[in-house]
Order: sequence, then C-alpha cells, then structure tokens
Amino acid sequence: TSQIPFIFGIKAPRGISGALKLPKFYIKLISLLIHNINWISTAIGISSIIVLYLAKYLNERYKSKIRIILPCELILVIIGTVTSHFTKFHSKYGVSVVGEIKRGLPPLTIPPLNHINQLIVPAITIAAVSLSISISMAKMFS
Repeated sequence: TSQIPFIFGIKAPRGISGALKLPKFYIKLISLLIHNINWISTAIGISSIIVLYLAKYLNERYKSKIRIILPCELILVIIGTVTSHFTKFHSKYGVSVVGEIKRGLPPLTIPPLNHINQLIVPAITIAAVSLSISISMAKMFS
C-alpha cells in the first residue's frame, strides 16, 4: 500500500483515519489515479517489478549451473540511475528522483539532548528485550 503511489507517480492520499481506513484510502487512491497518473513512472515501476521477478525465477532455476547469484536488484538500480540521468526523466516527464547523493560520510556530531526524556524509556525497553533474548539464546545453545 505504501509503495503504490510511487509506482504510479502520484501523491499519496493523506488525512484518512478512523474505521474503514484502508478501503477509504484505496477509493481516494483510485480517484487520484484516474486523473493524475504518470505513465512513465508506471511503466518504469511495472517493468522493474517484472525484471525482479524474472531474475528471481532465473536465479532459482539456474543456481546449480551458475555458482554465483546475480545481484539483480543492484544491477537494476544502477541501470535505472544511469538511464534516469541521461534521459532526464525528472525534468522531461516529472518522474520522482532521489536527487543528488552527497559523497562521503557526514561529519560526526553530538546529537541534541533535548529529546532524552522521550527516548530513555524506549531505550531501556529495547535493552531489556535484547538482554532477555540473548540470555534465552545462550541457554538454548549451551
């Protein structure tokens, strides 16, 4: 449900809540699709899904003959990035793109401490659950 607006190149319906949220979302989504569909985004999304399923099928079928599994997802991202860059999908056809990716790592900074009151209880809960899982796994395998 969360990826459907991106495949069709439309904005996701917002502000839907209450009972029957999912049917209301799809009704609003279909009405948006009728008027605002981006056919280039749709073609890219559907062809990418087909390529991924075909690659999964071929990898499973020929994995005994080919010793390595091809990283088809990575290959698809590289091909899509290069194609989008050289054909200018964003400016010509309105296809959403991530934008420029900064090189290197961001500088190290100390996080702001103004949210520590909101984070302390979830952090202790996660630590307690992780500790109990580690202890139970250690007992199970020892």
